[in-house]
Amino acid sequence: MSFSVTKKAPVLVAPADETPTGGHMPLSFFDRLPAVNFFVEVLFVFRHGDEPAKVIREALAKVLVPYYPVAGRLAKDADDGRLQVACTGEGLWFVEASAGFGLEDVEYLECQPLRMPKAELLPLLPLDIDQSEVPFMMLQVTEFKCGGFTVGFRGSHIMFDAIGAGQFKIAMGEMARGLAQPTTAPLWCREAIPSPRASRTRSSWCTAPRWRPPSSSTTRPTSPWTS
Repeated sequence: MSFSVTKKAPVLVAPADETPTGGHMPLSFFDRLPAVNFFVEVLFVFRHGDEPAKVIREALAKVLVPYYPVAGRLAKDADDGRLQVACTGEGLWFVEASAGFGLEDVEYLECQPLRMPKAELLPLLPLDIDQSEVPFMMLQVTEFKCGGFTVGFRGSHIMFDAIGAGQFKIAMGEMARGLAQPTTAPLWCREAIPSPRASRTRSSWCTAPRWRPPSSSTTRPTSPWTS
């Protein structure tokens, strides 16, 4: 039996509401190391769900409002060439896919090696894509014949460590369940990892302001990074 899936073309999911754009977010020296410039793959398996692709796509758009830097792109500082996050609001890649077989046919993906190619369940980057166009995260929702589904993530380690990626996924789940805001507000706080060359004369490890969600008013929000 062939275990292949049918994938639709990837689409960009932008923030559901207006977010601050045009600014840049600094990265720590650790984030800029070539060793951490890679994507982490995670696959979640669910035995049932109602319209999972639609629900998750809408939740993704909502969570990108408070997590607006995630909708940006990696860029270089014009002065010193250091990597930073450009808050462009472009969004993340989302792929919808379907499988003509059930999760039981692949043993619910619990066995190693997997009963089907992992690449069928994860969003993949085109080989010819320009580095400036690569999003910080890509998602693929694959719906199975049995009513179950999988959610495959590919996330940039520059943007997320394990805890940060988990917090983002929890926030997205909260949006899917109807919450207006994540229960845990996101923080940028990259100064928590000071450069080895920096003088440790600050009064605290982290002096960056809280990453506050944009205003919910109808006026154009200003950057939450200004006092």
